[in-house]
Formats: sequence, C-alpha cells, structure tokens
Amino acid sequence: MLKAGVIYHEKWEATLEGTPQGGVISPLLGNLTLDGLENALMASLGRISKSGARKLTIRKKDGSKTYINFKPIICRYADDVVIIGASMNVLRKYIKPALELFLKERGLELSKEKTTVARIKDADINFLGYTFMYRET
Repeated sequence: MLKAGVIYHEKWEATLEGTPQGGVISPLLGNLTLDGLENALMASLGRISKSGARKLTIRKKDGSKTYINFKPIICRYADDVVIIGASMNVLRKYIKPALELFLKERGLELSKEKTTVARIKDADINFLGYTFMYRET
C-alpha cells in the first residue's frame, strides 16, 4: 500500500519511502501492525502457571509466602506501548522476548534508546507527552 505511488499535480509519482512518522496515517498503520499484541504477550505467560491463576508464589526470607499477579497491564496508543508488571523477572524473561518476537515477525524491532525495563520507583515513564513518576507520600 505504501509503495503504490501517489498522484501529485495530476501526475503519478512512485513512492520510494513509507509514510513519515507523525503523518496522518501513522496511528492507523501502528494500530493495524500491533493488532494482536496483547494476545501474543498473554500467550507467552501460559508457560508460567498451568493453573491459569496468573499468580506467582514468592517465598520471603522469613519462610512466609506472598502471591503476586504477574498479568501485565498493556497500554497502547498507535505505535506507543507501555507495559507494566509486578515482576521484573516476568517482564524480562517472558514479556520482552515475546514482544521482540511479535515485532520481528512484522519486520520491526524495539528501539534501544526508548526501551527500558525498570522498577517504577527507579524510572519515570514518558508516554504520549506525559511523564508518570512514582513518589512516596
């Protein structure tokens, strides 16, 4: 579609490049390309728990147990994505590789400059022109 050419001043011209970033069609193309992302990421978590409970058991140093919900929150707008999870291990071991595979199958890759896996306490999140910061009260 992006290589179909354009008619400019009543004359057809070949298009050698895709749409410019920030162009009017960019959000639509981003949404079409990332359709199915949420399902792919959730499918990658199927290997963690056979019960389907989507909870991890964490043993504390004192011998007690606690449970965390490892289902991530996926917030996506066009081609911008923020994924928030309770476990850094789950994000690094399952979510990030599944995201990389999903993008690779579509000829894309994560931006090394913009991609961060960090604790919310340690890094601010910049998303859609807003900065989200963790502050203890």
